Amino acid sequence: MNVKNIASYLIFATVLSCFISGSFATAGKASWFTTLVPSTCFGGADEGNMVAAIPQALYDQGYKCGQMLTVSCQAQGYPCKDSRSINVKIVEKCTSPAPNIISLSKDAFAEIANPAAGSIPIEFS
Repeated sequence: MNVKNIASYLIFATVLSCFISGSFATAGKASWFTTLVPSTCFGGADEGNMVAAIPQALYDQGYKCGQMLTVSCQAQGYPCKDSRSINVKIVEKCTSPAPNIISLSKDAFAEIANPAAGSIPIEFS
């Protein structure tokens, strides 16, 4: 293989990986909470306003603490806002037994949907 063929292959592989990695989102529901200090992951440290709590099944005994989730609202129109996605930091575990229900801080929820909705259909990864 010459350099041109190798470069073409690397570009193709990079583009393909972008499509593959984006297709592994999990469908679920999100609700919101008002405050989360102290948190299970970070104690009394304030981790900001863009935070989330994930179900025990995903929490993985705390190994997910500090990792980022990308969350997008999946309803058509109200209560979603402009098909936006947000990134939130995992700081807590939920008490919900369902593996696909997460809780977002109210500020994070308000970035993608109207908080008056209470809960919304989402995809997260």
